[in-house]
Amino acid sequence: MELTPETWQRYQKIVTNHAYRLVHEDVDRVAYFCTADAHRAITREADKRLVRTERPRLVSYPCFDARGIWIGPNLDAGDHAVQLEAAAQLDDGGAWDGSARARARARA
Repeated sequence: MELTPETWQRYQKIVTNHAYRLVHEDVDRVAYFCTADAHRAITREADKRLVRTERPRLVSYPCFDARGIWIGPNLDAGDHAVQLEAAAQLDDGGAWDGSARARARARA
């Protein structure tokens, strides 16, 4: 979560680190939930620093205002229930690293 945009030098380092992790550490996607200002800064540096094949895997969502209040899309009761069920399924911990394990098995 990013509420304030960092300096471009800081995002340069952050995006370079994420690029390494996306390629070498089996990270599927990096997602930033942020303010509009932070979204612009993240997007700018990701567009500059990530190769075309990795760029779609670093995403940012401008869904907070400057005070950290959610301004993203509202979830209706059904969406909220689906989100709670997804969270419950991930609570066992195994689902968090399932994709990395699947890739490791495929490589073996």
